[in-house]
Amino acid sequence: MKPHSLINYNRNHGFSMVETAKQLTYFLADKRLYLAVVFCLLSVGCTQNKEFPEPGTTKAIPHRIAPVITKCGSVLDEASLINKGWNILFEDNFGKGGILLPPGAPNPTLDETKWTYWTSGAYNNELQYYQPANLTLGNSDVAGNLDLMITAKEEHIEDGAISPYAGPTEVGDFEYTSGRIESIQTFRGSDYNKVRIYARIKLPTAYGLWPAFWTLGVDGPNEQWPQNGEIDIMESKVDVLGNVPTEYQTNYFYGTSPGNNLVSGAEFEVGVADLTSCYHIFMVEWREEELKYYFDELLIDTKTYDPDPLSSGHYIPELWDKEQRIVLSLAYGGDFLGNNFVPGAIAAGTGTMYVDWVKVFVK
Repeated sequence: MKPHSLINYNRNHGFSMVETAKQLTYFLADKRLYLAVVFCLLSVGCTQNKEFPEPGTTKAIPHRIAPVITKCGSVLDEASLINKGWNILFEDNFGKGGILLPPGAPNPTLDETKWTYWTSGAYNNELQYYQPANLTLGNSDVAGNLDLMITAKEEHIEDGAISPYAGPTEVGDFEYTSGRIESIQTFRGSDYNKVRIYARIKLPTAYGLWPAFWTLGVDGPNEQWPQNGEIDIMESKVDVLGNVPTEYQTNYFYGTSPGNNLVSGAEFEVGVADLTSCYHIFMVEWREEELKYYFDELLIDTKTYDPDPLSSGHYIPELWDKEQRIVLSLAYGGDFLGNNFVPGAIAAGTGTMYVDWVKVFVK
């Protein structure tokens, strides 16, 4: 996802424990190159008020994808996290009560003390008009669990704002609608030693959809993306008719001037047997010198600081000071779908992204 404008914060770096990942093993399977990651976690020293060189442009690396993972329906062990010293900073369980709504009963509404809606078009050549009506809370299974349901559908919108910051004459017509929310609460990595950002999500199956769970820097004057950074925890897509999503991508963005992204080759794709019929937990652990991405509590990708400015897809630690907010979005079309995407009708009942909960833990 690429946003618009962000605000810059400059503070002294704190300190954190850093773990290193070792032993990269490559192997071939089904004529496809997979990256098998074998991690040996080693404790290393702490340094306070680290001085990092000015960030340079990272170097692109070949397409990377992890082996296919088959785990399904994970549940977060919060008690274990708390016992290990993690504290919850933010959460929304979207009205969980374990009680089925009676027929005809109105659905609960989104907690607007925690989230703001987008009501406009977006960026990246996306085709949808975001509106609050496409985000609802309701029962997604017979167990009575309430979830946030973000639904994309064919719907004509005339003279809709082309972006949240469009002027009164910057309008257009749209043939698709969907939903996007952003957390009101924000957080900066440097205020803590570690930050973990979680969501439990079931993805949609419709062709042309772009579901995403990510963070975005706080808006401010005279600053534009990617100066305050972006962390993509999960982005997926269906860009081939008849397919369902079996992969998702992690990524991040950062730059020191408007429109100048210094990160290249940080994408990492994860192959999963099933992303659409059951829930999975997507998480990033944000540290001063690295981003560690987890899928159903399994470490699948680490982006680590490297003093060599041309190292492959390395982490730029200046992001650590940039205040972030959480974003849940379901776009239709756009640059992420690629050149082969052809806009078409969204099949009824398949254009919904289900979010069980969102949580942020800090330590």
